[in-house]
Amino acid sequence: MLNQILIDSGYKVGLYTSPHLFRFNERIRINNRLIPDSDLRQLYSKAMGAVRKAGLQPGFFDVTTAIALCYYAEKNVDIVVLEVGLGGRLDATNIVNADVSVITNVTLEHTDKLGNTIAKIAREKAGIVKPDTVLVTSVMKPDAITEIRKQVRKVKAVCIDSNKAVRIKRISQNLTGQAFTAKSREADYGRLRIRLAGEHQLRNAGVAITVAEQLRKKGWKISRTSLRKGLANARWPGRFEVVRKNPAIIVDSGHNEDGMRAVSKTVEALIPEKIVLVIGISDTKDHDKMLSLIAPLAKKIIVTQAKYRGTDTGILASLAGKYCRDVKQVKDAGRAVNYARKNAGRKDVILVSGSIFVIDEALRALV
Repeated sequence: MLNQILIDSGYKVGLYTSPHLFRFNERIRINNRLIPDSDLRQLYSKAMGAVRKAGLQPGFFDVTTAIALCYYAEKNVDIVVLEVGLGGRLDATNIVNADVSVITNVTLEHTDKLGNTIAKIAREKAGIVKPDTVLVTSVMKPDAITEIRKQVRKVKAVCIDSNKAVRIKRISQNLTGQAFTAKSREADYGRLRIRLAGEHQLRNAGVAITVAEQLRKKGWKISRTSLRKGLANARWPGRFEVVRKNPAIIVDSGHNEDGMRAVSKTVEALIPEKIVLVIGISDTKDHDKMLSLIAPLAKKIIVTQAKYRGTDTGILASLAGKYCRDVKQVKDAGRAVNYARKNAGRKDVILVSGSIFVIDEALRALV
């Protein structure tokens, strides 16, 4: 959302995200255009040359971040929306001194590296906050916000809770997005629209508006019109995205417990009948917890396994069977979504979820 707001404000915007859905190049963009292979090859050689000269042993994400930052510098972008890879404090992206830092949420994920409690993970994430800057957050968990505020005070930064800074009220919603009103101390934005479904996306819109207002205070020219236009134009493939009709096929990566909770709430709000669920979950996730959130909403479940880091379908089928009587195993994700498609009625809704790798393989099979 921020990326698109800045683009629609007339800026040349770098966007750095991970992981990718189809191609590695998706991680590094300027005004939504993926980095060309030629630039990628040249900057990879440049980065690895520097690595060899310094005698370093960087990881995959370190090299990717170096390539991205070099690319944005060479192309002389105006501003970069930079997503942290893991945690924050020790992340490769943390060498950047950001005008505004953002923590959208804190969940129990990557506990082997970040800590096994919400408070510990929040502490790691809050490591991105720089002295005398602004942090915008929509975090609501008490343990997390306490740790975040401690770090903010420590570096003499300012913490802004976007849930309080922007009052949002939904007007309507459907599978293709939602309309809402937004009002802050700075402005009454009136009626806005996003193409993204789910209550969590309204909170994300609140974050984007709050950050845009903070950037405006720092001299960035972001009008109400460009903010409205940016929110309406923002797209993010694989996030409760309707990719087919008759029968409807929705894809959402929902790759961890909180992600699956958001998916299940959105399904309950928008789909009155029970769904046909195609699901594959990565081997490091809490399979039972994730299935307990989404499986009761399904009349039929097809469990599958992504080629990369996929959990065995037998394990998932055993767990899914506790919540739904009709469970089938189809090991290949592409075959699984086509099986669901061929066996579904025209009014059925098929949801493909559980892992971004499953979404990748399923979408390739639907092309």
